[in-house]
Amino acid sequence: MLTLGYFGASLAYYLFGQWGVYSLVYSLKYSEEHAYYIQFLWNVIYGATPLVAMLFLDRYERKSTILVVSVLSALPLAVLGISATSWAVIGAGGLAAIITGLVVNAYYTYIPETIPTQLRALGSGIVMSGGRFGGAAAGVLGAALFSASGMAGVMLAAAACYIVFSIPVALFGPRTTNRSLEAVAGDETGAANGARPCPDTSMAA
Repeated sequence: MLTLGYFGASLAYYLFGQWGVYSLVYSLKYSEEHAYYIQFLWNVIYGATPLVAMLFLDRYERKSTILVVSVLSALPLAVLGISATSWAVIGAGGLAAIITGLVVNAYYTYIPETIPTQLRALGSGIVMSGGRFGGAAAGVLGAALFSASGMAGVMLAAAACYIVFSIPVALFGPRTTNRSLEAVAGDETGAANGARPCPDTSMAA
């Protein structure tokens, strides 16, 4: 479930990261030099993401946060794909840089929490590898979508990936916020063995 979710998030993230600059070149007819300068600014803005994440990531359930910020990511991506106005495209790209980064930060926090200690390195590696496949697929899929339907197709596909692939995580992922790792692992082990999780597991741990 986590590998599937992170695959989709990485696919969407790299569709934006690899193809966002083309919205400036082909939609707004910017020179490549100007377009890459704006993308550089988007990347600088992305640097604020961990500070924003620090303000709320520990306050709310992380699997729900993944769903919410994934849905929010879809909004500026859609604007980036369909708008031909300079200020709208530049602003949407900057906003997308921050919100899509929040999705990644949420996953980075959530993934190790869901895997038992003795399997954490192996499990995290499997999930991260799934994300690498998503990044690789973004280049091929982005080229196909761009050829067929331009920037609108690429960015709307990225927006859809964020939403669709976050739903299984929100529905089936374990609760982890403000819970001990032992309690989370106990619930997951009990669910895998067909046992009903004890409601006082976290307190007992």
